[in-house]
Amino acid sequence: MAAPAAAGSNFPMHVCTTDGIVYDVTRNLWYGFVRPPLEVHCPTCGMTMDGEPRIPPHAMHFCFHCGITFDPGRKVWYGIPMHMVTP
Repeated sequence: MAAPAAAGSNFPMHVCTTDGIVYDVTRNLWYGFVRPPLEVHCPTCGMTMDGEPRIPPHAMHFCFHCGITFDPGRKVWYGIPMHMVTP
């Protein structure tokens, strides 16, 4: 992933020029991952993520194995460690 901003920038981000996925270093947030239509799978371990509330539409999705969270309202992923993402 390429970093469009200089290292001393207030908003350092990494951008995948192929898929358009963005990693915000300051906020430790991922943007642009595509959400599967029926169930959400953890991007690091591949397990099905649990939804809360349990009755759809789910407000949040959690991977209790990895600790990763997906907020479908904001389309933001939380807790994905940088070293776990395939370059």
